[in-house]
Amino acid sequence: MASTQKKPTKKEAKKFIQSKAYFTSPFSTQWRPLPQDDMSFILQTLKDKLESSGFQKKEERGFRPWRKKGIQSDTPKAPSAGENGWTDLSVRRQLAIGINEVTRALERNDLQLLLVCKSVKPQHMTEHLIALSVSREVPACQVPWLSTTLREPMGLKSVLALGFRKPQDVDLKHAKSSSQGQCHCGAMSSSGTCVFRY
Repeated sequence: MASTQKKPTKKEAKKFIQSKAYFTSPFSTQWRPLPQDDMSFILQTLKDKLESSGFQKKEERGFRPWRKKGIQSDTPKAPSAGENGWTDLSVRRQLAIGINEVTRALERNDLQLLLVCKSVKPQHMTEHLIALSVSREVPACQVPWLSTTLREPMGLKSVLALGFRKPQDVDLKHAKSSSQGQCHCGAMSSSGTCVFRY
């Protein structure tokens, strides 16, 4: 028995085969392992500082009953917005909490240190942070049990990424004083500009 091959139809002959070009990076994008002593020191220090400062997100959920418009009821209302939120806003402005906020801060070059939780599932959620932190020259490390250690003191469900922002008010003060020819740090160049870098 001889098999006969059919001649392709015009439609099959004209069918476009799509090809995509993929570039693979020659660099491995993996987090460096953190020594056990350093990991326990980082976690304990962060937990102690957060607990001693009382920094926490307060969120009280009240009962919000379904009701028709125009009908007044005597049921308790939900708590006002003043009771909810962070306990210390000045500390909150110094931190970037969560993968999205950390990514935005890295893109703006606002961070000076980055900590990422190792137990993130799936792992590719934090892989882009490696390249961003390298390109912005921000020290970053992956800390095991970061989320489980910090979520209770911070009052959150999880803390998958934690970034420490650069001090913005010091930079503005420094820029103003150095532009006027005076600087509080004393590190002036021969041209009269401040050479102190954060």
